[in-house]
Amino acid sequence: MLDWTASVRHDDNHNNQPAQSDLTNIFYTELAPPAGDEDADAPAPAAAPAAGGPSKYVPPSMRNRGPGESMGRPGGSRDDLPTLRVTNISEDTQENDLRELFGSFGRVARVYVGRDRETGIGKGFAFVSFEERAVAQRAMEKMHGRGYDSLILNVQWSRE
Repeated sequence: MLDWTASVRHDDNHNNQPAQSDLTNIFYTELAPPAGDEDADAPAPAAAPAAGGPSKYVPPSMRNRGPGESMGRPGGSRDDLPTLRVTNISEDTQENDLRELFGSFGRVARVYVGRDRETGIGKGFAFVSFEERAVAQRAMEKMHGRGYDSLILNVQWSRE
C-alpha cells in the first residue's frame, strides 16, 4: 500500500502558508500491509501502459462485429457514397430544397448545406450524396450550369 506524506513547515511571514522551498518535499513511502489483511500475498496491480506503449484500445471502425452490430450504413460509410459538391447556391437554400431538386434523378441519401455557425446563414455550397453513382452522374450532367433561385449552379464531384 502506498501512502504519501508531506513534511511541510509553515512560514510565519505568510499566514500559515507552507514555505515555497518545502513544497517539493512530498514523497511516497511503502507501508507494510496491516496484520490480517487477506490481500497481503496478492501481487501489486499492474501499472497502466506507458505513454506510447501498447494499448488494448481498438477503434470501432477496426472491430470485428457480428451480424446486426454494424455502426454504419449497410452499404458502407457515407464516405463511400457518390457525392456531388454544389456551389453558387443562395444563402437561403435549405436541405429540403436541394433534396427535392436532386431527388427527381433518383434516391438522395444525404444533403448537407454549409452554414455559418453563429448566424446559420448559408455559405453558398452544399454536398448532395446519392445511393448510386450512375444517378449522381446523371444529376451532375443535367444540373451543372442550370439556373436555380436566380443563380447558375456549379455541380462537380466532391473529390477527385
